[in-house]
Amino acid sequence: MPIRVSENLERRRLEIERCIRRAFKGVRRGPVSWSKAEAIDGYASSHEMYEAGTRDTDTCWEDLLQSKSWTPHSNVGGWVFLDAMARRYYLPAAMIWCMNFGDAEGIETGVGLVEELSRQQSGAVAAFVLWMRDYSDWMYAKARKQSPGLPRVDSMNPWRSMFRDRWREFA
Repeated sequence: MPIRVSENLERRRLEIERCIRRAFKGVRRGPVSWSKAEAIDGYASSHEMYEAGTRDTDTCWEDLLQSKSWTPHSNVGGWVFLDAMARRYYLPAAMIWCMNFGDAEGIETGVGLVEELSRQQSGAVAAFVLWMRDYSDWMYAKARKQSPGLPRVDSMNPWRSMFRDRWREFA
């Protein structure tokens, strides 16, 4: 179920999703799929890796958003075991999925490892990172209202440093 956010965050989320869709339109996966990355991580044989790759039937990254089984979590396989083409392919789906469901587990790794992006794609990632920074701050502020004893700690938001260190120039 999609998350509920403030009007401002929702308006920005919709605009960033359109930006992501435009920037990553037509991006193809390449030879390493999400399931194949899991097989690589598990030291699978060549045959097992091939079979794992055939389980991923998506033909474009937008298909992943309709999948009931795919998530951008990467406890096994995932971002580290994908090649550059596959990271660029899975990233837009992961960003949209994350903004819709509010679950950022593993996406920081994908955002940190992605390379070979166009200026437009980098701008979309920067907008996403800013949104995640603001969403995380918003969630923390809500938690502080419920538990006033929570400390005010801006440095706990990893999206803040990620934006500053890597994506600010593209915003």
